[in-house]
Amino acid sequence: ATALTPTPAPTIRAMTPGMPAITSTTRRLAKTGCTAPMATSAPAVSAAPERRATAQTPTPAGSGIIEAQVVGETNSTVVNLPSSLFTFINGVRQVPPAVTQTDASGRVRYTGLGTSSAYTYTLYVNYQGVIYSSGALVFTASASPLTTTVVVVEPQSDASGITIDQRHFIVDMDERAQVIVVAEIYLVRNGSDRPIAGAPDINAGGKRVALRLPLPAGAILDAVEGGNIGGDVFQAGNILLDTRPVPVGGTQIVFAYALPFARSTLALSIASPYTTAQFS
Repeated sequence: ATALTPTPAPTIRAMTPGMPAITSTTRRLAKTGCTAPMATSAPAVSAAPERRATAQTPTPAGSGIIEAQVVGETNSTVVNLPSSLFTFINGVRQVPPAVTQTDASGRVRYTGLGTSSAYTYTLYVNYQGVIYSSGALVFTASASPLTTTVVVVEPQSDASGITIDQRHFIVDMDERAQVIVVAEIYLVRNGSDRPIAGAPDINAGGKRVALRLPLPAGAILDAVEGGNIGGDVFQAGNILLDTRPVPVGGTQIVFAYALPFARSTLALSIASPYTTAQFS
């Protein structure tokens, strides 16, 4: 089973040889106060604490047990879903997490857990590309096993609930290579009550496309934070197709593309397919 890891803060690096890295990304984000929109209702991925383990940390074994029941909207059983349990000791996330899958009854069980007040846990489940969280789990003196329920819902194809809270451009240039590198940051809000997966698209290998983001004419998609070009993110002409579902509340999309130029001036036409509150 693969660990479900909360998405880290974005850093964009040029993936094409000869193209400059966009080193100013983090500084620009800090200046603009660009932060991902928080989910307004469950389900959502819990934000990880600021303090994180930077290397593999052995977690002391204990007698604690956490059992989770994963159910669908109508209390239906969902089986073989990837699950991860992250351990936090005094607020520091330990790595690697424990991983398993839901069994034939839709349950997961983790054993050998520390139960002191220094320990907290968060359980994650992946259902159709959307990560659902249990929230913080804490043992009490009388609670072992510690039980929780995670409800997963069917994603929808209707994307009318999507709006853009913020959209930012960061531009770098390599004059010798005659290439402009642009990083775009979208803070996407899903105002509906369920994840948005979109409709199947032949240009994405038949996968459902949740977001369709415009690219300038001639742009060559170069990198997508947390995504795999040709795997879950595709370029179809001047459109970026993102097949990753948009969770309830929203998400952050960061990507970079190259724009070759042959003249001293370059005019860009920028479109916005969604209602956008802030643009810079």
